[in-house]
Amino acid sequence: MLIDFAFVHCCEVALSEICGLERPDEENTIPVRMSEETNDKKGFEIWGEYSCLKDASSVKSFRPFISIYHLKIAEDSRKNGLEPGLVAQVVLIHEIAHYVTHLGKGDDGKIWKDFTSEAKGNKEGAAQAATWLYLRKHRKSDALYVFDCLTENAPAEYQGWKEWKNWKIEDPDSSSLEKDIESFRESLIKVSRLASKKDCREFEG
Repeated sequence: MLIDFAFVHCCEVALSEICGLERPDEENTIPVRMSEETNDKKGFEIWGEYSCLKDASSVKSFRPFISIYHLKIAEDSRKNGLEPGLVAQVVLIHEIAHYVTHLGKGDDGKIWKDFTSEAKGNKEGAAQAATWLYLRKHRKSDALYVFDCLTENAPAEYQGWKEWKNWKIEDPDSSSLEKDIESFRESLIKVSRLASKKDCREFEG
């Protein structure tokens, strides 16, 4: 399974737009590594993980990266009758959404200050909602089906975003999509309390 970094770039741009945030790094895409590791975590973390490390000696030394656990994706895809490539794509979009919601700057030039200590439901909710909106906007019907399958049996932290508003499951061409995106941006501001980048701490999730 290979990583298409052109796809990663496009996802970063599109998700930043959906979130109403500045793309975290305008010059580079986030590093993505394929890993054969397995873990006993729950939810999307069993298939992929977003990590952000910071060198304590410099407030500018952020090292965000994404790990995709392709062996576990292949195994669970077979068990559930899903296409591994689509599962990997949905997981990757979800992890990129973590990256964007964490380090993307708001209109005030600030990021999600308390991302590390924030309630898991808020962090996962932001990534889930952004992923869902991305798939709707780009008419990824097959990937939306996979997203629903992966989310169905995920822990409660991956479900709460549905209660952020009364989401309208309608045709992507309808005005409801733009209204949902706007509502999501308002909810994201409330949960993220965007603040100074210098306060970013190490996070894995």
